Amino acid sequence: MPCADPNYQAKRSLELKEISSADQGDRAWQMRGEQSSLSILEKMGENDLKRRMRVGEIFGEGCLKSADDYASAFIVFQHGNTSGQYFQAFVWSKEALLMGSAQVSKVDVAMAIDRYLVSTGHKELFGTQASQPNLNGCWCIQPIEDSFPETIRSEYRGGKNTEYTGLNFLKTLNKGTSCPSSYWESKYH
Repeated sequence: MPCADPNYQAKRSLELKEISSADQGDRAWQMRGEQSSLSILEKMGENDLKRRMRVGEIFGEGCLKSADDYASAFIVFQHGNTSGQYFQAFVWSKEALLMGSAQVSKVDVAMAIDRYLVSTGHKELFGTQASQPNLNGCWCIQPIEDSFPETIRSEYRGGKNTEYTGLNFLKTLNKGTSCPSSYWESKYH
């Protein structure tokens, strides 16, 4: 195993950090509240694929060792495009959290499992996933499983990234519009 060598492992850990930083850099326009263009989204998709492939290679070498390694891998795979990639993001976010990563919070774990559940046609648990079914239309929070315990939902919605959950998230996405504030209204789909 190449990553049994501490120097080799250190290089891979640094590379993972650089890959996850590039992932977030490609999304800086979102954090600034700017609109995207088709060319921006296409380039981001190409970059995402390359990053996921490289993270997969590093994982295959056995080089995910530290909480930061798992956090970096999660960051990249959460922007996948298949249910399997979303589930892998959930597994890695959970591992990073359990190992004490400062980069990953319970909200990140909640977002990862919600993304997986929605991608497989299930209701989400935490209310972190939104869609815009009609371009230039209203954003909607995906249907939420009502039977999931609210105590767990509240526990995982706290901390950093709270603005990406529930109705606060929906209000942010629909700011400046006449869109509804409830999480799912069929007349907009």
